Amino acid sequence: MSICFVVPTMSRKYNGLDYFKTSLLKNKLIFNNNNLCIFINEKDLNELKTELTDINYSVISRIEHTELNIFEKDSYSYWRSHLCADFMYCLSQAMKIKPKCDYYVWLEDDVLLHPNFDKIWTTQNNNFLWTANGHGATCLIFSKKILNEIVIPSIKKYYLKDVPLDFMYKHFGNSTKLSQKIAFHIGVVSSSSEGQSIRVNDWNQYNEIVKDLEIIKCDDNIINNQRKVKLLNRYKR
Repeated sequence: MSICFVVPTMSRKYNGLDYFKTSLLKNKLIFNNNNLCIFINEKDLNELKTELTDINYSVISRIEHTELNIFEKDSYSYWRSHLCADFMYCLSQAMKIKPKCDYYVWLEDDVLLHPNFDKIWTTQNNNFLWTANGHGATCLIFSKKILNEIVIPSIKKYYLKDVPLDFMYKHFGNSTKLSQKIAFHIGVVSSSSEGQSIRVNDWNQYNEIVKDLEIIKCDDNIINNQRKVKLLNRYKR
């Protein structure tokens, strides 16, 4: 059973590519044990050369979605529909680049995977799994069959109606959470044009698991930088 991780990333207004750099560091072993496709701009890719040195990956270049011109550029509606358009394009390209994979994982760039991801995953047997925090679309796992026959056609039908990606699950059929949490959302700053969302994150939960497994903990300076961003955004409002 082979897996392909598809990670969309872009430089954020307040912290650049810091989240993805952390993800590459912490998820490196899991990425190299499976397959990785990165959806990224060429400019941002050049900034990640050091972090990508020991990682096997394929690149899916970002494109312009001209059909989104019906929305005001940089509006929230544009951003939400853009995520859906990115999802459809990315997963379709990933299935062409890595056609032999059985499952495809949509993994946002500010998500850390459980260090025992591979062992936990092999105990599951579902076509569609919603695995993150119980909300959002930070980590989604699909079989190729479900992607082609249900997920992508459903999103194509609704994404220009300003329906968020995570609200479309009702059109996908039955979904199942994994028996154990394997994805931890560390993001605080959104990739939207405003980039000022203050969101609950899973740093502490991830660190407890890492500590229990005697793996090095997340760097304190990364957490401190997130706190600085929180304060910055608080005073900007």
